[in-house]
Amino acid sequence: MATSPSSPDPKTSSTAGGLLGRVRSSFRLNLIVAVIGLLIFAVVVVGVMARNALPGSWLYVLKTGVFEPAGSLTALTDDSKAAHQISLIENRLSELNLIVRDNATSSAEALSNAVSLNATQVDEVLGVLKDGNFTSEERLDILGRLAAITRAEEILAKSHPELTDVKNTIANTRDTVSGQLKTEIEQFTQNTEQQRVMTYIGALLTAIGTGLPQVAEGSDAQKQTILRVRDAQESIIEHDYRTAIDALIRAQSALKTDAYLYGGERGEGPQPAPPTTTEGQ
Repeated sequence: MATSPSSPDPKTSSTAGGLLGRVRSSFRLNLIVAVIGLLIFAVVVVGVMARNALPGSWLYVLKTGVFEPAGSLTALTDDSKAAHQISLIENRLSELNLIVRDNATSSAEALSNAVSLNATQVDEVLGVLKDGNFTSEERLDILGRLAAITRAEEILAKSHPELTDVKNTIANTRDTVSGQLKTEIEQFTQNTEQQRVMTYIGALLTAIGTGLPQVAEGSDAQKQTILRVRDAQESIIEHDYRTAIDALIRAQSALKTDAYLYGGERGEGPQPAPPTTTEGQ
């Protein structure tokens, strides 16, 4: 007597199907994780490659259009917003320094766009200072830092033919910063009690005393700094604190400009550019 084939066990089929489903689900999950990991790795690699990109490079577009603006998303306080914008302005200075140091060639349009971006970022810092919650001393320190950066950019622009066409834009940006700094000094000295003004003068002298040994002996930066400090001392004796603070900030700016241009020789800051002068700080 023939027997009919036995039908599959429903429990066994259900278990096999469930196992196959879990394998497929796990494979899809692992695939998604792998793809996300590859994307993150690609973004990190491109970000590292773009870090030293110069105007005219396709990586420079990503650097200034994607990666740098992304950093502003974490800048939530006035201090962090100003610090982030200043770091971007320092990036523009580093790019100009690299162009001069390596005798790199960038199109006039690319350089113009980079310098225009620099001017826009300086304006953004000034806007943060105007609307943000800063003490007068903090405003003066930030403006002094901007003055040093724009002075360094001006020196570089004068030293390299590639930057000839953007000299006026850089000079205008420096004038804007200098004018704002002058106004801030006047307001601070007119509207602040003398003890607080003297405390700030003391802080400037301390910072200058710390920075002065870092510059080369006999350099223009050293000469300018010493000259400005002497001017400040005479003004303090005459109780002209506005002129004293102006002279001290100029002295500090000379030291910072030197660090921006030649700090690479001491293992700090951007790499050195060809010899220039800091005269006129």
